[in-house]
Amino acid sequence: MIPFYDALEINANNLDVLSRNYFSTKHISGSICFCDLGCGELFLLVLTGPEAGNVWYDGRGNYGGIFFHIHIKKKERVSFFRVV
Repeated sequence: MIPFYDALEINANNLDVLSRNYFSTKHISGSICFCDLGCGELFLLVLTGPEAGNVWYDGRGNYGGIFFHIHIKKKERVSFFRVV
């Protein structure tokens, strides 16, 4: 995965298209926000598809990307049922 700021430099002539795609809601369809961390960072609960029940982090507001949430000590994905 290329961080957004690196992708900006690589695709400098296509910034509008890149930005629209990066911030598109298509990347989070089938999920709901259950925790707003502030500064554009969210925890999402995936409701549909193979990731249903898992927690994802959406840090696009700070150009941090979207990725599944990992339990720091156990090094495994976090399901919603382990969060609540």
